[in-house]
Amino acid sequence: MRGSTPWFRILFPVLLLVIPGNGQTSGNASAPNPSTATQPPIPKQDLVVTVSSEAIPVSASAASVTVISANQIRQSGTQSVSDILRQVPFLHMQRAGGQGGLTTVFMRGAKENLVMVMIDGVPVNDITNTLGGSFDFSTLSTDNVERIEVVRGPMSSLYGSEAIAGVINIISRRHEDTSYVQFNVEGGNFATGQFGANVVGKFKMFDYSASGSYVRVGEQIGLDSYDLGTGAFNSTADLGGQRILQFSIRYENRQSDGYAEGSGGPEFALVRQAERDHAGELVGGITYQQQWKPWWLYSVEFDGFRRTDHNFSPAIWDQNPPTFFSLPSSLGDVEFRRLHFGVSNNFKISSALMAHLGMGWHDEHGTNDSLISGTTPFSFDLDRNTLDVNGELVYRARRLTASAGLGINKTEGFDGVFSPRVGVNYQLAGSTYVKGSWGKGFFIPSFYALSEPVIGNPALQPEYSQSFDLGIEHSFPRPRVKVSATYFHNRMTNLVDFDSNVFKLINRTNVLTQGVEFASAYQITRRLELGGEFSYLDWSLENTTQPLRYVPRWRGGMDVDWRINRHLYSRVETLVVGRRYDFQIPVQSIETVGGYSTTNLILNYEVNRALSAHVRVENLLNSNYREYIGFPNPGAYVRAGFTYRLSRAPTP
Repeated sequence: MRGSTPWFRILFPVLLLVIPGNGQTSGNASAPNPSTATQPPIPKQDLVVTVSSEAIPVSASAASVTVISANQIRQSGTQSVSDILRQVPFLHMQRAGGQGGLTTVFMRGAKENLVMVMIDGVPVNDITNTLGGSFDFSTLSTDNVERIEVVRGPMSSLYGSEAIAGVINIISRRHEDTSYVQFNVEGGNFATGQFGANVVGKFKMFDYSASGSYVRVGEQIGLDSYDLGTGAFNSTADLGGQRILQFSIRYENRQSDGYAEGSGGPEFALVRQAERDHAGELVGGITYQQQWKPWWLYSVEFDGFRRTDHNFSPAIWDQNPPTFFSLPSSLGDVEFRRLHFGVSNNFKISSALMAHLGMGWHDEHGTNDSLISGTTPFSFDLDRNTLDVNGELVYRARRLTASAGLGINKTEGFDGVFSPRVGVNYQLAGSTYVKGSWGKGFFIPSFYALSEPVIGNPALQPEYSQSFDLGIEHSFPRPRVKVSATYFHNRMTNLVDFDSNVFKLINRTNVLTQGVEFASAYQITRRLELGGEFSYLDWSLENTTQPLRYVPRWRGGMDVDWRINRHLYSRVETLVVGRRYDFQIPVQSIETVGGYSTTNLILNYEVNRALSAHVRVENLLNSNYREYIGFPNPGAYVRAGFTYRLSRAPTP
């Protein structure tokens, strides 16, 4: 797995030859920008760009998709993306303890490392981390975030490995009609303090948006604290001649203390010492896009992601004195970087038919230099090169949207993989939509899973999935009610899972997950809206008596949005989660956790056009619950702050 690949030296000039023009660019060849020549006259907020190679209306998507708008982010009263995603229907997010604890997302029974997370189309999953390639949402703030698109279902045909269960795409803010400078300040219990600023404007051919913030949370449930600093910048240049150059960069620096996952937390840990983590993440890209012909849009993309982590993790004992079923302490530095270069082309074949062809190369490099038990060195230095080719046809008629795509992936050291996907959305009479999709996905074992000295396994094989879903949604004009129902079915082979009997990661032969998702929204009045959702998951693992851990059988939620008057907006949201299986080393006899409900209250008051204030109360009823065994929720979390904006009218 080490060293460079000769085939890329041959591929690079071929990629350059297929570029019909000059200039350099970036982005993600797997997620090209939509063609302006075919984009329907639909407001931008009603389009989704993550489910296909072409931007399509949310209502026409064959995939199960949820879009969190800029307005919803603004009214959430939080600077944390994880707080927003926790309430998204059909996602299960869990956090180890209080703010800053490990925070991951699960979809449809698939584990957290099978959900691809992207920032502006750039993957940010880290395949060197302890969860085998997941993303820790405790590191992500809402700075410069315009919208979030959540797609459930296999997306490997477009995005390759890590997209078995779905994709979460965080999209940065672009230029708005009005230039402004904005400041926000927030404080709360647990010694919480936050300050941020952002600026949006235009200079000649460039529009830009920039933001920065710093947040600190003190001790919440014992030995834990949290600091996060963020800086982000985006710019788009209109070069004329239907040519666009886009640039984005984002840096986040986090320091956190707390009990390590698997330790039993504040309640059961036998070694009463905090894990200390200092991590930095840098993600950025540059994209050049041109409408070369009325029927041909192409883009060239270069982007990268880099994460550094200095971590101390104390020993995790199963008993005193410890036995083989314990983890030694570790102190070390981990670095991971991913570079991507790609070319994508969108072709307008007819007024109803679009074709996409993309090609990309990924270079992943990870290093680990650690000291185990204070005496034994452990290190790895691994490279992985991947070639992705993907194509898609998208047909859009008056009532029908259909797509068919195929991804081809060749990862160094593993066999090539074909990932097909098809989807159909059909509008019946009135406001009834029937949709369904089918696809195959895959996941290459992470560097951590292959190399970790205690639970790692170099013999692990890639994971494969085959999934389909079928759904229906209908809107009633009177009363104004929207309802939806979806059935999903996933079968995975070679699932990488932790086996507590052998205390090692292994491949499971076959894993089946299936379930249903229901959602409804009732607009009672122009100012009052009620929403609800419920999902149920059934699973089975072959050839083992061990359970599928970390995912609940069911979860549900309800929210009430009420604009009390022109100045005051309120929201109450309640989440109810069933029990799930967990594994904590000191208390292996306790197998399940959860079965809880929690309620949040959000108030936003607009004093005038420039000044607004907010209050956010999480766990309003001070519910005593645990998302991991031994990690109690710290209790009611109250934050209050204000935002001040200086605006400048648009130049005529």
